[in-house]
Amino acid sequence: MFNLGSERFYHNKNQIFFNKGCCIGPLLDPEKVSQLPDATSPGKVSTVIRTGLEMVAKAARDPEKVIDLMQEGCGVRVVVKHKGKILKKVIEEAVSVIFHLAKLILCVYL
Repeated sequence: MFNLGSERFYHNKNQIFFNKGCCIGPLLDPEKVSQLPDATSPGKVSTVIRTGLEMVAKAARDPEKVIDLMQEGCGVRVVVKHKGKILKKVIEEAVSVIFHLAKLILCVYL
């Protein structure tokens, strides 16, 4: 896996790369997934994970359902606009969340 104490997680070059060629499952819209960028912009871990999670939620058939899958906590704040509603959630420690969501809905590589 990885070490949270490692230098890699503190610099501004972290990115999430989306594997859009894998089986995406029933929660995501294939057309929206195909429009995702190949990767998030480089940045701090918390920013990159928030951006990646928001992108995945926006690519869902039902973003509200995907947001509900995220476990609440005191980590990263995720905000998604959907059908005139603003969906907000503060989720648990972001690193564990991205791997949990990746298993559920999309092949993601860090």
